[in-house]
Amino acid sequence: MSLEVLRRAASTLGGSEDTDYVDGPEIPAHLHLDEPPRPWDAEYTHSVFFNPDRFPTDAERDELLERVRRQFPENLRWCLEPVSALTLHGRMHIYSAHHTTLFEQNGYVAEIEPPRFKSGPRATRSLRSQQAWDAFYANCTIAEAVVDAWLRLPAGLRARTVFEDLRVDAVAPMVGRLDDNAPTKGASVLYNYHGMLVAPRGLLASRREGGEPWIAYPAEPVTLRTAFANGRRVLNAWTSDDRRSIRQRIYKEIRAWSELQRGQFRIDAIVLWIAQTLGILRVQATEWKLREKPSYVRSGTREFEGDEHAFPTKADFVREEFRSLTDGLRGELPNFRAPIIKRPPVTARADVISLLAGGIGLEDEAIWRDDRIHRDNLARQELGYLASWIGELKRFHRATLTAGVARLMEEVVSEEPASLQELDMTNDDLSGPRLIKAQFPVAVWRQTLDFAAEALQHSDGIEIQYRWNDNPTDPVAVLRDNDTIVIVGPLLDLSAERRAGWATRADRFQETRSLRF
Repeated sequence: MSLEVLRRAASTLGGSEDTDYVDGPEIPAHLHLDEPPRPWDAEYTHSVFFNPDRFPTDAERDELLERVRRQFPENLRWCLEPVSALTLHGRMHIYSAHHTTLFEQNGYVAEIEPPRFKSGPRATRSLRSQQAWDAFYANCTIAEAVVDAWLRLPAGLRARTVFEDLRVDAVAPMVGRLDDNAPTKGASVLYNYHGMLVAPRGLLASRREGGEPWIAYPAEPVTLRTAFANGRRVLNAWTSDDRRSIRQRIYKEIRAWSELQRGQFRIDAIVLWIAQTLGILRVQATEWKLREKPSYVRSGTREFEGDEHAFPTKADFVREEFRSLTDGLRGELPNFRAPIIKRPPVTARADVISLLAGGIGLEDEAIWRDDRIHRDNLARQELGYLASWIGELKRFHRATLTAGVARLMEEVVSEEPASLQELDMTNDDLSGPRLIKAQFPVAVWRQTLDFAAEALQHSDGIEIQYRWNDNPTDPVAVLRDNDTIVIVGPLLDLSAERRAGWATRADRFQETRSLRF
């Protein structure tokens, strides 16, 4: 199958697929330059981040620069930089959600606009942070629908499950706690157990074989009731389907597979898969929230030196946060074994899982301010873009396929990376492309690409639709409807092969019968 047309079309989007980056020789220590100027230094060129739609003409932008110079008259150097509200958090030298508020109100914000913070339960968040939490909550409603669908089945179709109570033993540990009356307030971390996330119980007094401590990631707990309520609130923005149709469809799929496979159908596989997605989304949302805590923002910046709420470095602040988490876990346990608490890693695998589920992933903090980090992240951003595209297609039932998206599809399906070749395939990035490839059978991918190769010769983009199949047990198929490509498949996109893999993982919990391990 020749897709040279897609490659040529994609190359017009900017950059060459054959571009290779080579590091030069190391600079001898005695030739290193002094530290470059930083914001508030006289020789630093400060940015005015602006919305180009609000200031479309040169005259309006010149007037904007003069306005900012009058606002900050300390002979500072200024330049204009177009941004969006979604990327502002990474562009500001010192960011607070107040800056996004100013940006949305005025159409611009100066790089050295002082941060302001709100405290308490109504503390403001950046748009990105709110998106991370909304995706977590929306997926909680999916988990709720799966459990309820299983409980609605006739008793004869419900085989014994590994988890004694799906809601209590599988979903609640990944959310935090059952309700406000639960005996425990909910674990503030999730542990890494054989590549899966579990909530601590007996782990708090145990070690791995060989004495290695457990690895844990901060995860702010909420109650099931809160998670489900918030999920219903954000569902309309997260997907084009209402909650009623989602619940009906999930029940239809689970009943169809239960009737087809009888005792061979494993609800444990689906519940564990969804629970692990919830765990990743919760850990990522917690990390986004940490980055916006006032003390974290103030720490490690010369502008807040001497501030009683600021630590010398951000690492010092995080260390103190983790010490508090450890103390909270210790409680009254006499044989407590302190875990190693780490910030969640930024990997292609975790980002793909998050973005397929409507999350936002977890970018490096300095990605927009450090050219080297930005370069190292380009491949993972490309893969994440494709994952996000697939997630939106399935949630909103339509998306535009461009030459650039088709090129990424080809790389993943053919396993011949070009723009994705910079992924660190020795680490957790390895399974990112595989997870995307598993979203559809290879035949569906290839048929879609064949259609695209033909259609994109005559247009900048073609419409792809995703429809739920009438019979949930039918294989995924792709149809041609004039100039539209229609993929027909299930809502719960776990193939039989993937369900078998998740069932094997669920069997590891036969003894505890819970993700509170």
